[in-house]
Amino acid sequence: MNQALYRAKEPLQEWRILSEYIDITLLRNQPNHLIEGTGGAGMLLGENETDLLMRHGSPDYRTYAHPEVLHYSFPNFSARFLMRQSVIKSITLEIAKNKSVSLEWFTALGLHESDLRALSISDATKKIAAFYKTERLRTLENAVDVYERGIRFVFAKGRIIEVEIKKPE
Repeated sequence: MNQALYRAKEPLQEWRILSEYIDITLLRNQPNHLIEGTGGAGMLLGENETDLLMRHGSPDYRTYAHPEVLHYSFPNFSARFLMRQSVIKSITLEIAKNKSVSLEWFTALGLHESDLRALSISDATKKIAAFYKTERLRTLENAVDVYERGIRFVFAKGRIIEVEIKKPE
């Protein structure tokens, strides 16, 4: 266990995780937890392929084109990892239609999948702009990209189908 993550105020007091590491610990243990511009699906942006293979095993499908994409499907989440020179550059979490509430994605800032479910792209854009308190959004035909936060929401047929995490622009 990494001792830098824990500290005790007194020698006999129990060790606790530091508050600045709580989101990273939650990300590692809960694959549906997303941190805008930092990571998702249990991995951080910038980690290498070896870390990914150690954490999730061999991918279900892999494209060997440049950039390389590794596809994973598990009972509780499905994700794609875009790799450049064996380093994770973006993480896409795919949204299943019918699933338990406990398997819904949520962000470190408090946005939940249920907040955007059944919203049209125009309504979702307004809700996302209000939630992140920014007007720096790029709305495409089927996606809403939040520049400052490093997160993109992709919609199809009136519902959200995937969330992509990347470095903020």
